[in-house]
Amino acid sequence: MAFALGADGIFFMNSDDDDGVLQAVTKELRACWGDRLLGAGYATLGPAAALQRSLRDHLDATWTARRDITSEAASSDAVEASKILRGHRDHRVFASIGLPDHLEDPRPGVAAVRAQDLGMIPTTGAEKGPVPYRKLGMIRGAIGDSPLGLAAWGPTSLAALTTLPSHVFVSTAGMEGFQYLDPDLFRTCMGRVAEAVARTAAGPSNPWW
Repeated sequence: MAFALGADGIFFMNSDDDDGVLQAVTKELRACWGDRLLGAGYATLGPAAALQRSLRDHLDATWTARRDITSEAASSDAVEASKILRGHRDHRVFASIGLPDHLEDPRPGVAAVRAQDLGMIPTTGAEKGPVPYRKLGMIRGAIGDSPLGLAAWGPTSLAALTTLPSHVFVSTAGMEGFQYLDPDLFRTCMGRVAEAVARTAAGPSNPWW
């Protein structure tokens, strides 16, 4: 249904932080959707272990929620993942930068450049406050037109964006939980993206679901 409604790819994440279940499901998805973009978001694995698992399962993309790259340094695990990634240039690794549950990083743009230098796509989350996309703007200013991910977690605020990411991650399950897909919310999301695109010169190249 997500593909039929316009998603370029599906990222599967387990809301109970069970990466074992996640692996079983992504294998099943790959068997069913061999020609589509599929990725996994890991809650408990570091970048290197997550990337290795994704590659073994023939996935197209990897995302970890851990805070492995900051404006101060990249973890040894992130550096190791970068070395692995050099042999798999087509694989996308999304590096979490300044997510809402991370410690505040005053220089998210510096962290984003660090992730970019490691061959990863910096990915941040929606913010609260009077300027909800300040961090997104700082990152975009630091990396220019390079790929940038936004984990929006909801479809309704995307039309407010003044600078668009290249990859948008949204959860459209609503109150029913991660195991459900609300098609009406997903249509709303795609409409919001279209509105944002209409106001800017370029739009997201990969609105993952």
